Amino acid sequence: MTFPVRLQCAEPQRLLAELLDRVVADHDVTAIDEYLHPGFQLWCNGTVHDLTSFAGRVATALAGNLGYAIDVDDQACVTEADRVAARIWVSSAPSHAEPSDTEVLLIATVRDGRFDRAWVLAWPDRPQLHHLPDPTTDRPADGLDSSTNGDIR
Repeated sequence: MTFPVRLQCAEPQRLLAELLDRVVADHDVTAIDEYLHPGFQLWCNGTVHDLTSFAGRVATALAGNLGYAIDVDDQACVTEADRVAARIWVSSAPSHAEPSDTEVLLIATVRDGRFDRAWVLAWPDRPQLHHLPDPTTDRPADGLDSSTNGDIR
């Protein structure tokens, strides 16, 4: 799917599509505050992030040399007045490499027009894959080389 992300959607899905367009496609980290409640908390693969922690991680990822593509599975989106569940594919890669895909299962709730809670299962779990490129340098993190499937150089 190309940007902008388009969904057949109700309000929480529209909010999700706008968040992905503004923050990821436009690399506008300042827009996070428009979409995430000040009390925002994210549970992702067993790790909890507050708004500051999450915004910092997003800023670091978007400041790197990776390109991103987002594909929201419209057939797997479920929405209520104040919540959304979605299956999202995120592809990322430095400009000179093949993209790697992450499947994201998201459940999020909305309060006062912004996301306040989100539960995410992502596979593969990026923090556990140290052989993937560091987004700020395009070099493999932690001395591991992706061309050798994670074997130490």
